[in-house]
Parts: sequence; structure tokens; C-alpha cells
Amino acid sequence: MRHAFLPLVAIAVSACGGSDPASGSTPANPDDCDPIAETGCPAGQKCTMLTTGTAPMLTARTTCVPDGGATTTCTTFDGAIGAYDDCASGSFCLAGECAAICSVTPDSCGSNAFCSSFADLFTDREGVGLCQATCAPLAPSCPGGEACYLAAPSGTAQCAPTAGTPLAQGEPCNYLNECRVGYACALPDGGPSGRACAYYCNTTGVAPACDDPIGPGAGFACAPIDAFWPDINQPDTLGLCVNCSDYPGLFGCP
Repeated sequence: MRHAFLPLVAIAVSACGGSDPASGSTPANPDDCDPIAETGCPAGQKCTMLTTGTAPMLTARTTCVPDGGATTTCTTFDGAIGAYDDCASGSFCLAGECAAICSVTPDSCGSNAFCSSFADLFTDREGVGLCQATCAPLAPSCPGGEACYLAAPSGTAQCAPTAGTPLAQGEPCNYLNECRVGYACALPDGGPSGRACAYYCNTTGVAPACDDPIGPGAGFACAPIDAFWPDINQPDTLGLCVNCSDYPGLFGCP
């Protein structure tokens, strides 16, 4: 049985050290600005997410804040009006790097990138995401601090920072990037989320393999991913490690 699953990527958003470049500023047009088109804000300001609290839960809204000039590495300021970053308009600080703000549908990121929804970003604006580089699970080339995460059943794979404490093989997951580096939240299970983390493997027997140092180890076999997701848009060589105690007589398990 396939379970409903939202392909959202959860991240922790928190204020970092740094001086507020516009302490005491008041956001303008908080209900009208468009973070994708970058319209609705006065000159010198940008439309982005302003974090106003992190405990006991994240509170934020999309509004106008002072524009920044960063285009690559970035910082989040904890100022008088809340926490926001120093990225230039049209981008948002994700894991210390400016990422382009985009439209999820239609995807506005262009080639070699994917507009990904984040569970805790722009929650008051429908269809707003961040451009993330696409990747190949068996041969990822993601920036430092990021890993290649696969969305099933679509087969889209994108680079993203790992969220929270990374989950291991077989642990239930709710978001794409909750699993450890080299793992995907794509193995169907009977838990509340309907998904569990599983290590990527190559069905031809070459690396990556289930007995890799970061893999789950002995007692696991490499199952073709299309055994679980028949219509997934990935090569036939992509597999997921499965516990042989759950699949006796299948996928090379005794």
C-alpha cells in the first residue's frame, strides 16, 4: 500500500550572531509583497521570511525587510524586528548559502535545479520554495554540508542540508532530508509516516553497497527501487538496502 507523503524538506531556522544592519526598522507592506517577483516593497527592502520566534515553535511571516548584498555565503541577523538574512533580494539564506527563491509550480529554477518546498519556510505563501541543485543518488556532487535526497514516487533528487539529528536505516521519517547522508526517506513501511530511511545501493554490486562503512551492514540486501516505486524516474541500477529479516527469499536474501 502506498501512503500519502508530502515531499517537503524540513530545516531548522534560527537566528545567528551578527549585528542587525537596520535595528528598529519597521517592515513595510507585510501582507502584499511577493517574494518570487520581488514586488511590493519600498526601495532598499526585499520580500522574504521574517522569523519572530523559535520557541516553543517557529513563528514567522513573509514581509519586507532591509535588503542585503550577499550572493553566496550569508548570515542571519537577530534584530529588533525579528530574524532575517543578508542575502540580496530574490534569495534566502539556507545553511549559510544564499538560495534563489522560486515558484514550485511551474518550477522557475531552470536547468540543473529544482524548486523545493520547505516545511517551515514561507508557510504563509503558497507555492514558494528555494532552488536546490539536482543530483544523482548513486554519484552525488552536492555542496559541502548538503546531501542528495530522493523524492518518491516522482524520482526527483535534490541537494539539501540535513535537518536535525540524522535518522538511520529503518527509522521512520517525515521529510526528505531527515535521513543520514547517503540515505533516502523512500522505503515504504507501516509506521505513521509511511516511510523509513534506507541506504542507497547499486543493484549491480558495485559501490555504494549495503556493507559500506556508512551503510547498514550485514543482513541487508540491495532491492531495486522500482520494486517499491514502479514508475519512479531513476536508473534501474538504483536500489535501497532492505533488512533481509523483512524480505526472506527476496532480493538475494536467504
